[in-house]
Amino acid sequence: MKYIKKPIPIEAVQLTQQMICDYLFERIPLPTGVHCGGASYHKERGEVHKAELYCDTLENSRLKVEVGCWILGPGARGEYWPVQDDVFRETYEPVTSQETRAVPEGHFWRGEINSFYCKNCGGHYDQHNRTDEAVLCPSQNR
Repeated sequence: MKYIKKPIPIEAVQLTQQMICDYLFERIPLPTGVHCGGASYHKERGEVHKAELYCDTLENSRLKVEVGCWILGPGARGEYWPVQDDVFRETYEPVTSQETRAVPEGHFWRGEINSFYCKNCGGHYDQHNRTDEAVLCPSQNR
C-alpha cells in the first residue's frame, strides 16, 4: 500500500548571517529551535569567525544549522529541524490563504496549486473549484 504525507502547513524561517550577528552582539534571540553551542567573534569589529548552531532532535542528537538553512517547526511533537536551502525550495512552497481551505470530501490535495486527486479512482482534478464540494468522481457518474 502506498501513502502520501498529509499536506500540513508548517512555519519556516531562513537563517541569515544577520540573525547570528544580532544574537551575538545584541542578544536578540535566534529563531525558535536554534541553539548556539559556542562562537568565536570580535564584537568591536562586528565580525563572526565561527558559530556552532544546532537544533535538538527528538532522538537526543543535534543537527547542524548553517547560514541559508531553513528552520521548520514546530512539528507534531513540538520539534524544529533544519533543511538545506536547495532541498527546501524543491519540497516546499509558500501557502496562500486559499490553499489553507479544507479539501473537498472524497479528494486529497498533493500541494500543487488547484491539484486535487480523487480517493476513489486517483483521477486528477486540475481545475477543481475548492469551494464546490459537490463534484463527484467520474467513475461514480457512470
